[in-house]
Amino acid sequence: MRTIEDLQSALDYEFAWRRKELSELQRETRERGASYLCRAAIALSYAHYEGFSKAALISYAQFITRRAILAKNAKPALNALGLKATIDQLASANNVAFFVNAVELFFESQDKRLSLKLHSFLDDVGNMKHELLIACMKCVGLGIDYFENLEQFVDKDLIKQRNEIAHGRHTTITASDAVDIIEKVIEIITRLKNDIIQGAETKKYLIGQ
Repeated sequence: MRTIEDLQSALDYEFAWRRKELSELQRETRERGASYLCRAAIALSYAHYEGFSKAALISYAQFITRRAILAKNAKPALNALGLKATIDQLASANNVAFFVNAVELFFESQDKRLSLKLHSFLDDVGNMKHELLIACMKCVGLGIDYFENLEQFVDKDLIKQRNEIAHGRHTTITASDAVDIIEKVIEIITRLKNDIIQGAETKKYLIGQ
């Protein structure tokens, strides 16, 4: 991810095929309304929500890393992500030693280049719950105004129903609800894509931006 154009191309690719699948499934669900299509719509909607969110945010973190900025010039949340692996290792020490070492590590890192390994963090987590989405967005300096009110939709309407379907439970979902959920997921990934590009163009990862 050397340039904004590289980032744009990566996001466009991830977005285009997912949008195509979701739109086709939305049309089928609206026209036919079969119960299995409604359940499939929820499962696929979640898959594309998680898949795009992770791929897009990881690509953005890689883009920021390639900017070779000093940690002291980056927003605090990016420093937290950059130091996460080392801080996790320090956490095995007793409480006093941990805080001392963590503070020392922070100050020592400020004149070094920032490295964001978001992929390592996301490899260790399960569902892309609302809280995780917000945390990841903050860790790369993105605004969360639109996303912070999506907890009900992401955790209940999308993830909870998807988990019930994935575990083989009988779940009744109307065609209208399925179509609306697909539409909302398309809206979410579209907004995330646009916010990432805007963040790259305006350098939102830097202090003062």
